[in-house]
Amino acid sequence: QAALLHNPEFSRDGQRLVVSTTRRAGEQSDLWIHDIGSEAPPFRLTFDGGRAPVWTPDGSSITYSHPIPNEGSGIYTKPADGRGDLRPIVRLAEFHWLVGWTREGTLAYGVMENTAVDGVSRGSIRAIDKNESRTVVGPGETWGGRLSRDGRWLAYYLSDSGDFEIYVSPFPNTGTRWLIAAGTDPSWSPDGSEIYYRSGTRLMAARID
Repeated sequence: QAALLHNPEFSRDGQRLVVSTTRRAGEQSDLWIHDIGSEAPPFRLTFDGGRAPVWTPDGSSITYSHPIPNEGSGIYTKPADGRGDLRPIVRLAEFHWLVGWTREGTLAYGVMENTAVDGVSRGSIRAIDKNESRTVVGPGETWGGRLSRDGRWLAYYLSDSGDFEIYVSPFPNTGTRWLIAAGTDPSWSPDGSEIYYRSGTRLMAARID
C-alpha cells in the first residue's frame, strides 16, 4: 500500500484519477492511474519518476514533471495507456509544478525562480504556447495554481500581505486579479461555479459569481 499520495488529478470525464505515489518517504515518486468505480487494480504509468501530473484536454495523455538523470528535469507528456514515447514540452532546471492545459493547447506551469529576496524564494506562473513561454503571474511569493475547466480563469495563491491569499485572474492575459479568500491550494469545481481550498485544517468552498 502506498505511503504517500500527492497531486491527485481527475480526468475531465471524472472516470480516472492520476496520482503521484511513493511507497515510503524519501523515495522517488511515480505516477499511477486509478479507474474510478472499477474493480481493476491501479495502472502504473511511470517507472523512472514522475510528479505533478495533469491531464491533456482530450484525456488521452498525462503531462508531468519528469526527472532526467544528471541533467535536472523537465515537463513531458506520455499517453495515459502507457504506450508510446515521452513527448518533451520544456526543459527546466528549477523546481516546477504543473497548473493545467487549455482546450486551445496552452500549458500553464509554475516555477521557483533562481533568485530570492530577503531569503524568500520567488515563484511565478508561466504559459507556454507553440514552444514560446512567458510569465503571466509573478515573480513573487506565488504558489500553486489551477485552471478552470474552460481554461479561461486561473486560481492561485500568494503571500504579498504576509498571509496566504487566493486570487483569480483571467487566463492567459492575467493583468487583473480578484481576491477570493485567505487560504491555500485552490481547485475549481467541474462547472467553475466554486473554488475549493484549504483554510488551516478545513476544506472550504467559495461561490464564484
